[in-house]
Amino acid sequence: LEPTYRGVTIYETPCNLEAADSTVSQAHKQDQRWKVDKAREERCGIFALAVALRPGVDNLRGFVAMEKFDGFRSLWDGTVFRMRGIQGGAERRVKPPPELASLLPTDLKLDGELWSGRGCFSAVSKVWSDFDGVSFAVYDAPEVAGGFLARLAAADEAIAAVARSRGLEPTPPFAPARAPPAARCFVVGAVRCEEEAVVKRLMEAVLAEGGEGLVLRRALSRHRR
Repeated sequence: LEPTYRGVTIYETPCNLEAADSTVSQAHKQDQRWKVDKAREERCGIFALAVALRPGVDNLRGFVAMEKFDGFRSLWDGTVFRMRGIQGGAERRVKPPPELASLLPTDLKLDGELWSGRGCFSAVSKVWSDFDGVSFAVYDAPEVAGGFLARLAAADEAIAAVARSRGLEPTPPFAPARAPPAARCFVVGAVRCEEEAVVKRLMEAVLAEGGEGLVLRRALSRHRR
């Protein structure tokens, strides 16, 4: 790939495409990248899969872009964070400290990333014993009905409601290439990204800020692992 596009992934599963709206072409559904890889699905467990963007080939109609994070992919289940096992090992679970848990809803599962900032993976890698400086960046609410943007809005409202209940000002969604919020829990914002020129511009901006890359999601896709 051209260097600009390295780190750009399309974040969908074969099931997403089968359940998606009619704008998904048959050619896209038949793309070999979406064929089910049972071994990979086992490794990914509760999480959806992603593949690399193919510039000039992939149809980006209906897609949005989010900044990609260099941390630990995690599912908040209302009590603990659940993470993929290392090298195909068993799922791992870690209980956050009260100061982080108190910012999260107990009645809504949230998919996201335990993150310590751009270029700070070494800090978040200590999360098994130390949550100092670790935030939870949320980018999906998998059990909410509706398309991806609807689920993202539900996650944002749930987190904002918890903040308001504690007398805190809700944190706006974090847009690509912007300064990271100081909040310990925030939603990752999505912006329309239906042309490669937009992908390239966003990617360059994220890389200039020391970011990891971009993730592309279909705005209307329903959650299916």
